[in-house]
Amino acid sequence: MGERTFTEKQLQEFKIAFGMYDEDGDGKIDSDATARAIRACGVPLASSAAEDIVADLDIYSDSECNWDSFLELLKQHWQEMPTKTQLLEAFKKIDADGSGALSRDELKRYLSNIGDKLTEDEFEQFMSDVDKDGDGQVSYSEFVSLMVGGVTYKDF
Repeated sequence: MGERTFTEKQLQEFKIAFGMYDEDGDGKIDSDATARAIRACGVPLASSAAEDIVADLDIYSDSECNWDSFLELLKQHWQEMPTKTQLLEAFKKIDADGSGALSRDELKRYLSNIGDKLTEDEFEQFMSDVDKDGDGQVSYSEFVSLMVGGVTYKDF
């Protein structure tokens, strides 16, 4: 597998995102802003990965990230968008009862099985973010929005 390459358009968009967080224009962003900028580029960075990036930059780079380092981080954490078929297969695996919607119990079980043991408050926040129509279940369209809608975090 070769090294990840980005299109010129992607690079331009990433430069814009980087620039938004480079408040003083010195070509560097601080460690906390780096994780937010990566998410702003459409990378669904898990909280644990963001914490690792911040910790590494704090230890090894004087809490700063330049453009080249930022681009390397994007390459490391970049994920291709899933296909429609992959999304449907994933949805069906989680939808244990075949109802066409993901119940709260199915989602809790799935998240627990993949290692995301959320507190009750965290799960409620997750549901309020994902369950757009407020019916207490996640429909296929809500699932697709979660999976391909880019960033689901509200902290950038």
